Amino acid sequence: MEFARALGLAFDASLRLLALTLYALTALFAAHALRIRKFSPRLSLLLITAVLALGLSMPQSDFGQREHLLTALLLPYLCTATAEVSEPPVPCWLRSSAGLLLGLGLALKPHYLLVPLALFVVRLRRRTRRLIIEDACAGLFVAAYLGLVVVGAREYLDNVLPLAGTVYYQAYGRSLLNTLVEGRSAEVTLLAAWLVTAAASWRGTRSVEERFAVSLCAASSACLVAFLVQRTGWHYQSAPARVTSGVALVYALGLALRSRLPRYAAFARR
Repeated sequence: MEFARALGLAFDASLRLLALTLYALTALFAAHALRIRKFSPRLSLLLITAVLALGLSMPQSDFGQREHLLTALLLPYLCTATAEVSEPPVPCWLRSSAGLLLGLGLALKPHYLLVPLALFVVRLRRRTRRLIIEDACAGLFVAAYLGLVVVGAREYLDNVLPLAGTVYYQAYGRSLLNTLVEGRSAEVTLLAAWLVTAAASWRGTRSVEERFAVSLCAASSACLVAFLVQRTGWHYQSAPARVTSGVALVYALGLALRSRLPRYAAFARR
């Protein structure tokens, strides 16, 4: 409310302005991180365009919700936490900033702790870095946030938190099947993203950009599970799953086209 008053705008208008600003800044952040990692400029542009197109085309009822803001806050983390030891090093300040943004997102929606956990599992399978500075900074941010809540807002723990449990799992709680039906658009898109990613990198030895597609799919899967465990089936709560799965699909299609087009061009010259 104070932000809206300072700008002289209605609350809804100020929230939309905040969302637009956040998406623009995180897109610039992600573009810078991918440039440092020596990603293909075309793939980077495709990724950022997909994020902005999907994130900013939300229905009016979803725009500016916590899940919508969280989606933007996840983007820098996805672009730095997936960096591998063999790549050019991403500056510590950039990685720390991505971790703090993730921490802010987790403070908004703790369910999405599943996203860094999913990427941790991916790193374990690749036998690469396990503990990263992004996760440490996110953990410190969340710990500081919880400390402030305990010290300065005990009524939240005593009144609001129990009410949230009642709202999510009793008053509006749905069966898993009903929630799955509500999230069907994200589920279909995510399945397509996994299939295209597998097709684009079937050769066995994957490039860094192809492994990034796998990480995107893993993060999208975590977002979908976070939506399902809330069991409300509210449309706006599926925003992170819808956007991340859409971005993963667009990126995977870009990879697939890039790997196939040279073959088609060589065939045409015969």
